[in-house]
Amino acid sequence: MCAAPKGNLFAAGHGWGRPAKYETPEEFELAIDTFIKKSIKRRQYKPTVSGLAFFLGFKSKQSMYDYEGSGEVFSYLVHQARLFIESCYEAQLYSTSPGGAQFALSNMGWKNKTETDITTNGKDINPVDLSKLSLEELQTLQNLTEKAKEKQ
Repeated sequence: MCAAPKGNLFAAGHGWGRPAKYETPEEFELAIDTFIKKSIKRRQYKPTVSGLAFFLGFKSKQSMYDYEGSGEVFSYLVHQARLFIESCYEAQLYSTSPGGAQFALSNMGWKNKTETDITTNGKDINPVDLSKLSLEELQTLQNLTEKAKEKQ
């Protein structure tokens, strides 16, 4: 959450503006639990982050995310609800058409690629010390490098 411009009288902490949707973590947790139980009860329903925000009565996902900054308990509850939704998408990966779930999970930070690190602590595995080569060897190396570039 970014800070409001200096002098903004409507910034958080002034006691103005819309009151919090959920005053206590217990009230917030009850609403999230109700969402999860309804999602499980209706097997055809696929829970989403937007659906959770709508169910909780927020006008946007960002309003729900703002609760993450409202203390450790609220943050934990939002993360827990998002983890439930993520697990539902993960379960859909076993279906015959998991494309939508893959897309949603990629937006949740999952990666569908293999990464190979070919360095050691940021250094080449086999560093070459060119200072030990003779002028003739350096010239040969330069010629070979230029020929390789021409072939590309």
